[in-house]
Amino acid sequence: MLSRVLSVMVIVFFALIPQCHAQSAAISLSIDPSVRSVGMGHATSSVFWGDEPNYWANPALLGYHSGLHYQWQEEQLIPDLADDVFFKSNRFTLGAWGVGAAFSAKPFRLDYGESQLTDSGGMVLGTFHPYEEIQSWGVGVNVIELGETVMRSIMPINPHLARHVDFSIGHMTKTVDLDFAPPGDFQGNADSKDFGVHARFTPLNSIDYPTPEYVQRRLPALASLLDQVGGLRLDFTMARSWLNYDNAHVRYPNGRSDPIAQHVRRGMGFRLVSGVPADKRSVIQGGSWLAALFTPIVSFGMTWDRNAEEHASGEVLGHYSGWEATILNVFSIRGGRVDIPQVEVVDIHSGWGLGVKLGDIAGVRWDEARRAQARGLQNTNPRGFSAFVDFVALGEWGLDR
Repeated sequence: MLSRVLSVMVIVFFALIPQCHAQSAAISLSIDPSVRSVGMGHATSSVFWGDEPNYWANPALLGYHSGLHYQWQEEQLIPDLADDVFFKSNRFTLGAWGVGAAFSAKPFRLDYGESQLTDSGGMVLGTFHPYEEIQSWGVGVNVIELGETVMRSIMPINPHLARHVDFSIGHMTKTVDLDFAPPGDFQGNADSKDFGVHARFTPLNSIDYPTPEYVQRRLPALASLLDQVGGLRLDFTMARSWLNYDNAHVRYPNGRSDPIAQHVRRGMGFRLVSGVPADKRSVIQGGSWLAALFTPIVSFGMTWDRNAEEHASGEVLGHYSGWEATILNVFSIRGGRVDIPQVEVVDIHSGWGLGVKLGDIAGVRWDEARRAQARGLQNTNPRGFSAFVDFVALGEWGLDR
């Protein structure tokens, strides 16, 4: 009865290396639902920029979500061996003033495809779909942005610390349910908890703010260059996240339990952006709508993640690196590398995205990626759609019209 279920599980497990490096229960928790992250080689625990920072890798990134966001993702996991094994997700985030929350529109689902239910004599009694489902919810806080928002609301001051630095923290709970056979001892569940921190340092940002006076006074050549190119921004980031920090186990009715892998991610990165300065393109300030659609003009970022993954069988170290280039705020190309020395895995990922945004008010995007598979299996191509609307930005724009 369970022969196909077990064989498909084994195939999916090995196909998802390096996402699953050693034996671990709840494979679905190790699948990254962010198509953008897959294209960047999963090196996104420090990537705060973009419309939907990957809080699955670091819950602290929820502090950068603003407005109401919807994300849909689908991936056929082993297309050359089975046409009915899929991982799908639908999720929402809601954020404003430095506080963001995430919740599942419906459970993330790893569907192992159709299997036959037979009796002890081999007679087919029916069919069923073994699966894993994840319900998730979490919250992240951008401490500096939230603090400045509170200060502005109670005092006649306008602090500017968030222009240069911020610090975020986040927490997330993922409840996973496994059902491998109806009914019996092959149904299990677990509650896994994640925690993360993130820091950003921005020494230069003449896109969103005027060139500082100290730059004009002490570095006139740089100030002149900024005036000529129209605006530059430089960001540096550092992050750390603990996934399944509470060492959750999947527990079954017969009393057995299987450990879920623990991950400790350490990330860092930088981003360089060129664009039209705010006083010339801001929709809210009555500037050009066309400039708001295509700003930033060029954005390029590189990131590195070190992932220490703990299993009952020992620790596996992975090194992820990725990059992303976005042109005219519309078209993005991505690349990444996953290096797992212990299991001699080196995989190259890639991806692209196409979207339209009206400043910070609203936008839609389509993303696709190439996820490298192991054991000579065909690469998979996750795809996703996302959309957002920021009611706070929309309200501010309406007030200024």
